[in-house]
Amino acid sequence: MKKGHRLLYVMAVGLVAMGHSQSAPAQQAAFSATSQNSSATAPAAAPSGAPGNDAVHLVTGQVLEHVKVLRATGPQIQILVWGGVAPLQIAKKLVEHIEYGPNDTEAGEEEEAKTPEIITGAELSTEFHAKLTTPLSEAPITFEDSDFVAALEILGEEAEIQIVIEAAVRSLPQETRRWQVEIPPESSFDIILQEYLLPAFPKLAVRYEFDQIRLTLAG
Repeated sequence: MKKGHRLLYVMAVGLVAMGHSQSAPAQQAAFSATSQNSSATAPAAAPSGAPGNDAVHLVTGQVLEHVKVLRATGPQIQILVWGGVAPLQIAKKLVEHIEYGPNDTEAGEEEEAKTPEIITGAELSTEFHAKLTTPLSEAPITFEDSDFVAALEILGEEAEIQIVIEAAVRSLPQETRRWQVEIPPESSFDIILQEYLLPAFPKLAVRYEFDQIRLTLAG
């Protein structure tokens, strides 16, 4: 990893810790010198190997440039700061806004085969989209060896989201439907589906319709 981007990576890691441990004044102090210097210089050219052309503007005034924003829904955003390094999570409360680069669409298409999309080409009602992306609970949500069908029905009722569970899914053997999971606080319904349900049950697929979710078998 080159020096300039290694510094960016260290800064981003620091932000993850700051989101959990520091107050806003402490965050401002941590980046005050860098913020002042950045205002007097022109944007640097993207270093070789930079993962993307996105820029994440922080509430401190600091800008994380030449990154790839992988996910921007839920209480955290996920960014790639260097190829071969695991993506980082940054609390959304630390982010002022995201500036997507000119090649974001192309990069997103390239990433599509690797990362499940939250919304897969469906036109959703505004109300339904809001329900999908609103955090469900301020406390962790835990299911201990539960039937995922029953768990989804509980979550759907809590989020006021209609879920159509197809007969093929309901007919799966009970022993293959056991779900043990602890979902972090402030997770939205779409995050629960994409990051916790589907990885645990790769035979499942989620279809987003205008005002409901359809759970079916993959393929």
